[in-house]
Amino acid sequence: MHLLREITFGKTGNSRPYILEGMAEPEDSFTWTIGTRTRLGWRVPQNFDPNHILLLEFDLSPFVVDGALFTQYLKVFVDGNLVGDQIIEMAIIVAYEAAVNIKPGAILTIELQHDGAQRPCDFGISDDQRQLGFLLRKLSLYSAIDLPRPSCVPCSPLVFEPSQDARRAAVQAYCGIALDDLAMRFETLGQNCELSFVQRSAGVEPLHFLRFTGISLPHLIDALLHEFEGIEQFEVIPPSENIGEFMLRSERYKISVHSFVSGHESTIENVKTNFRRRMSFLRTHFLQHLYEGDHIFVFQQKGRISLHAILPLLHALRRFGPNALLFVDQDRALPGGSVVQLAPGFFHGALDRAERGFNISNPDLDGWYSIMANTYRLWQQGRAPSL
Repeated sequence: MHLLREITFGKTGNSRPYILEGMAEPEDSFTWTIGTRTRLGWRVPQNFDPNHILLLEFDLSPFVVDGALFTQYLKVFVDGNLVGDQIIEMAIIVAYEAAVNIKPGAILTIELQHDGAQRPCDFGISDDQRQLGFLLRKLSLYSAIDLPRPSCVPCSPLVFEPSQDARRAAVQAYCGIALDDLAMRFETLGQNCELSFVQRSAGVEPLHFLRFTGISLPHLIDALLHEFEGIEQFEVIPPSENIGEFMLRSERYKISVHSFVSGHESTIENVKTNFRRRMSFLRTHFLQHLYEGDHIFVFQQKGRISLHAILPLLHALRRFGPNALLFVDQDRALPGGSVVQLAPGFFHGALDRAERGFNISNPDLDGWYSIMANTYRLWQQGRAPSL
């Protein structure tokens, strides 16, 4: 990829000439969108290769309110063409491919639609009457070679009878292993806790390092490159009115971890002591898995994940050994529950947007079990010795 332009927001940023409408006055290191639509204008360089695609990478956070407003829905358009949409619940870096007719020298309109924007004053958290959607820190624009998804035929979704016993029997018949054994083969790489609840539904509680954590893709890649060194140095955030547990926060890697310890069960110092030991142990366990290459690592995200965004994660994992990666998104081109093998040990699974899609504490079990079963079979076929 080649960086074409980096637009930074906030008082010291360079964003003002690019803003057409829908943004507030800049603050120290960011600028809020206001209303339900934001438009930016950018001139394509004369040397832009028309055979390349434009990649837009946003560093942003949604306007959310603890216990009242949990997500914002973002749609991104380039010259009127929808290039991506997803539900966003936390600070994140997201990338969208604009595979549209881009002409060198033309002025592109980049539009963000955020219909769920709300006023802070309506929640009693401030007197601010602005209708806020997203806090923007940076927009990076890249020229990239188009990476078409391989024209592989996806593994068809499994169809389950509506009971857990029927699901267990179907998985056993399809994969040759029990559902709980299947679930243990997959290890989450964070972003959200959905796979952790899927594993719990299968009757297992694996001691995995990034289980019940939140981390964005770029920060995850950076943390892997540094082997999560120093993760034991974290801040303990005490319970609040809306979050009834201690939370752990690593400022270095921008990772949040659930403790599941309430305020009346412990103190900040005890949580810090106990979880330093726990995180050190789990990190060692995680690195051992990376070097052994006997797990399928999973990254999931709402919306569609760009191959340009996910490939650096695969490369980071394979610095340790022949690790397998499954990324799960809501790609419209794939049926929910299906899996495509993009390369040996590199899998793409899809959940159905039209159904429940991503629901962290109440996941689409049929979709997830189908994805895991299909991925495991493909993975085992690739690992089998040739005759």
